[in-house]
Amino acid sequence: MRTGPAPARLRRWFALAWLMSQAFTKHQPGAILAYPVTLLTVGIYLPRRQVYETDDGTGMVIFGRFRISNELSAAALVFLAFLGVVVLTGVTIGPWGLNVAALLWLPFTLGLAQLDSGALSMTPVGPETPRGERWQVAALAQRPDTRLTALLLTRSLLASLPSGAVAVAAAADDRLLAAYQRLGFTKGKRRRVYRVTR
Repeated sequence: MRTGPAPARLRRWFALAWLMSQAFTKHQPGAILAYPVTLLTVGIYLPRRQVYETDDGTGMVIFGRFRISNELSAAALVFLAFLGVVVLTGVTIGPWGLNVAALLWLPFTLGLAQLDSGALSMTPVGPETPRGERWQVAALAQRPDTRLTALLLTRSLLASLPSGAVAVAAAADDRLLAAYQRLGFTKGKRRRVYRVTR
């Protein structure tokens, strides 16, 4: 693989989660509600060195090898950790514990509701995706009122892929789908895209 940008540092976790929260919601209160969800999302990928940030801090992307088993195990781990906190809270506090535990779900649920649903609901791989070493482009986030830096970062990451690698992504909306197509991706079903490195 050719050299490309370096992954973001762990100390940037909170800032990157805030950037993602702002990029994927329509207003500031929505970004605040979505922040716990984006903290979890960035927290899954940051230790795996799959989060990249632009030099000026206005854009980010999650980029790394795509293995469905890794994605499912990470999601299960987050769910079990959150469930453990809820159960511990319920057991520790006593009779009111279940009410408090139920309230812990509220911010998470409200945050999920604020995020663009297209970004969360699709897998980037489908039957139309070519076989090969797959690399996922996800959470392409641009700070509001700034332009293009996340796309330029993504382009340089794609250029670092070895020949024959397959980059995959799922576009949250038609505007992002068009941006992926400008980067050389081929449109698949349900806004999935792929690009084979030559």
